[in-house]
Amino acid sequence: MPNTKEIALKLNQALLAEEAVKAFQHYEALIKEHKELAQSEKQIKLLQQDLLQAKVHDDDNYESLNKQYHEAYEAFTNHPLVVNYLQLKEEVNDLLLEVEAIINNGLAIDIDL
Repeated sequence: MPNTKEIALKLNQALLAEEAVKAFQHYEALIKEHKELAQSEKQIKLLQQDLLQAKVHDDDNYESLNKQYHEAYEAFTNHPLVVNYLQLKEEVNDLLLEVEAIINNGLAIDIDL
């Protein structure tokens, strides 16, 4: 009987062979390589930090920062590469949740025995 590590490695290999996972990794790499998108993502993260600070300190610039953030976020998330990436991310997440449910059901069956 294979040990837990062997089973985990086989499961990992099977998941990495899934077309959705391959496509997800491909789009993830494309986004990282795309300088404009990488810069946009950094800008969004900085705006998030600025927004949080403005909210905590009840800053008058909060509304302006909030508008900037939402505009930057919309532009980023509406880019075709990001749209595909986010769809694939959801598909991969669903796949992982399915695997988790199967494992949990198997564990529950073993416990009941």
